[in-house]
Amino acid sequence: MPGGTDPGMRHISLIIALSLWPATLAAEPGMISARTGVTGSHSSAFVVADQGGREILAEGRILVHGSYQAFIVELGQRRDGTRALQMSRASRPGARLDFEPARRTEAFCTGSGACTGLRLGTIFLSQSEFETAVMNGMAVSLSGPGGQFDLSLPQDLFAQARSRAVWLD
Repeated sequence: MPGGTDPGMRHISLIIALSLWPATLAAEPGMISARTGVTGSHSSAFVVADQGGREILAEGRILVHGSYQAFIVELGQRRDGTRALQMSRASRPGARLDFEPARRTEAFCTGSGACTGLRLGTIFLSQSEFETAVMNGMAVSLSGPGGQFDLSLPQDLFAQARSRAVWLD
């Protein structure tokens, strides 16, 4: 599977990452949640596309639960008064990415706990893909019924999450 994730564990990490993230890890990056046993780090939210007045936000996250590690990019649409975008696919030049689309009504909440829009979905990466993006950033095409958006994920999105993941050192 792209990104090297087990589908069952991916589902568990998605639930933990999205349902409990702001409540359990918002206090400080690299915090361990006693309630879930999840260790997590996150970057700041970055505007990675602005097309026709629609801003797409992204945040890098690294989550660890036991021996399972998830290297993800969480994507959202800033609230702008228009209907929610629906995205179904993420790719980069030459490769389709492991992408889990959001339901239409999910809030996009950052690691700091601020909910600034609507969630578009999650890109799952392998550790080596994430580490490469720390050095080079990543160009991603996001598409679906909501249109196509060319995203430029900056190095800092990945580097911030990686630098706060002190347990990986």
